Amino acid sequence: PGAYTASATNGSQTTGGQSFDIAYGETFNYRVWNQSTQLNNTNPYLRAVSLREYNGGFTVDVPVTLTQGATTPGTTNNGIAYTQTIYSAAMPNTDIYMVAVGNYPFALVVADNNNGIEGFRAAVKGTVVSQEVVTVSGQPALAAVISAMDGKEEIRFGVLLTFRGNTGYIFAFASYLNVTTTDVAAMKQFFNSASIN
Repeated sequence: PGAYTASATNGSQTTGGQSFDIAYGETFNYRVWNQSTQLNNTNPYLRAVSLREYNGGFTVDVPVTLTQGATTPGTTNNGIAYTQTIYSAAMPNTDIYMVAVGNYPFALVVADNNNGIEGFRAAVKGTVVSQEVVTVSGQPALAAVISAMDGKEEIRFGVLLTFRGNTGYIFAFASYLNVTTTDVAAMKQFFNSASIN
């Protein structure tokens, strides 16, 4: 009996794993499978990258490889120090995909999703247009659309915040309203595929 985490490896890749509790006489099945797909990409500006697992503890399907930035210090709305690592990439049409992973000196709670939305909104000097309570990998999450101005151009951010333990995750997509070549299906897949380990 006890709490365990199951994962699998093929020698070069390791699954994110799944935590579970088990009592005497119980069993736990952990299945791993290969998935293949065919992409008929006719857009010369898109490169398919499927369900990449990053070392920041998240997996996401993005049409471009995210580049890990340096880990930098930050301060919460309440003045508490934390560190953050940002993974990001820009598309040729200026659309931006980003995942921020923050590590805090305390366990995060559901209210921290709201604090994160407010912090993001304040950082871009924007307005929350809509928000919705959702889940990511079984964890409480908050999805929001934030509108901001970049000079004279309006930019919209799709933002998805969640947490596990003392680690917070922000999945974000940004696009200027005057961009007409946004791959909406890829953007939706980015949010729908977001998972944390």
